Amino acid sequence: MFRKTIMAATLVLAGSLSGTFLSSAPASADAQASKADIEYVRTALTKYDVPEKTQKVLLKAFVKGERWDSESGAAPVATEVDQIDGAERTIYRYEDGSVNVSTIEIPSETTGEASPMGISGCQSYPVTGAKAWRNCRVAWDAATWSVNFTADYRY
Repeated sequence: MFRKTIMAATLVLAGSLSGTFLSSAPASADAQASKADIEYVRTALTKYDVPEKTQKVLLKAFVKGERWDSESGAAPVATEVDQIDGAERTIYRYEDGSVNVSTIEIPSETTGEASPMGISGCQSYPVTGAKAWRNCRVAWDAATWSVNFTADYRY
């Protein structure tokens, strides 16, 4: 339940950021991708095991300013979930080979009582009529851009 709720919030945020960043230029715009931009994107694609042949196709589209499936609102064709470094990571794979990655810190349980040492890391705590988490790291990596933030939230 925790994962579904925070994933929904993350996807809404990612979708709104995609629309903000990407809708300002049409797909046919003359892109100005630097060598550093291309290397950044190639590194991200390699990190998430996108095959080299697919990387070349995606990078060619990136340089032309064309949108990938992962940036167009298309549904992923595969989803992989794992846990890494105290977080749940979900890799969304799309038909053209592009990827989006969501990482959400896994909270520890607390009693809700004040701690003399303060909050350390992501924690869930009891509240009346809801579930709550605080100080949790959330990240979204879309290969061409990424966002990281710390969140407190209830549902």
